[in-house]
Amino acid sequence: MNDQEDLILFQGASLSEQLLLQQCLATRVTFHWWGRTRRVEGNVLERMVQVIDAEISSFITTKKLYNLKLPALQKLTQLRNKIGAYWEQCTLPYVEPGIRLLRKKDVDDFNARLTVFQNSLSSAATDLQVCRSAILEDARQRLQQAFDLDNYPANLASLFQMEWSFPNIMPPDYLAQLSPDIYERELAKVQQRFQATVTLAESVFCEQFAQLVEHLAERLTPAPDGTRKIFHDSTLANLEDFFTKFSKFNFTKNNPLDDLVQQAKGLVNGTNTTLLRNNVSAREDMRAVLHGMQDQLDQLMINKPRRRIQSLSPVTLACAEGVQLAGAEGVKSETGAARCP
Repeated sequence: MNDQEDLILFQGASLSEQLLLQQCLATRVTFHWWGRTRRVEGNVLERMVQVIDAEISSFITTKKLYNLKLPALQKLTQLRNKIGAYWEQCTLPYVEPGIRLLRKKDVDDFNARLTVFQNSLSSAATDLQVCRSAILEDARQRLQQAFDLDNYPANLASLFQMEWSFPNIMPPDYLAQLSPDIYERELAKVQQRFQATVTLAESVFCEQFAQLVEHLAERLTPAPDGTRKIFHDSTLANLEDFFTKFSKFNFTKNNPLDDLVQQAKGLVNGTNTTLLRNNVSAREDMRAVLHGMQDQLDQLMINKPRRRIQSLSPVTLACAEGVQLAGAEGVKSETGAARCP
């Protein structure tokens, strides 16, 4: 189905929904990760329960198989966080769990970048396998009698993988031939999802922008004793990153949020952290404007429909919406989308 057909299908939709459908496609990033916990069972659980003279059927006790502070495991966790953050940064949230929307023009760069990440993850997993003996020794020391070698597969590297796909979120074309009524009904559901996605994107952008403005204003406000607060370069850099993404994904032009973002861009244009650290007048002038913007953003937030923020912790996957255990080895499959737009 080409872009022009998509536009015909959604003739009754708003311009924002049409642009979103025409210019974006769905993505899913999935991590297969070694589950960290197992149930304590058998004789070990019985002895634990006997200590407190309790009924064994009333307890579900778990143990942590590995120590996340071990360098090889830290490296894998940090890499997963980095991949999740990249996915969030270059996509918009979608109302279906585990799916985010990518601009079609960015698909080649996205695929190339994730291929590099996948290779890095494979390399880090191989490094982990080299440290298998250290992981086992640490577990023996921590778990003592609860340690079970069967919980540790011979090949640990195979337990850390990632994959990505571009799922079709439109009803299949053949359904129109098989049952036009069902096809139209499914198409209406998709349109409803795109309507909700536009609202979700606006709400996410509004909330994130409000947080950035609030943080900037707070950093420019003197401490109670009158001293200047520490002002990091990242405070302005985070705003610049927001402006870039908002420009790429803003499908609702000429709305109040767009006006406020443009005002903020003009406010920080030509400003740098050195000026704000050293020039009291510049700090006070910017703070005054930001306080006015905060009032307007607060009003926008009140008027926006409330939404459920879905997270995937990068272990937090910087956030997992659908986590399920798969297989006796305890490999955990995580697919999700983070709350930032």
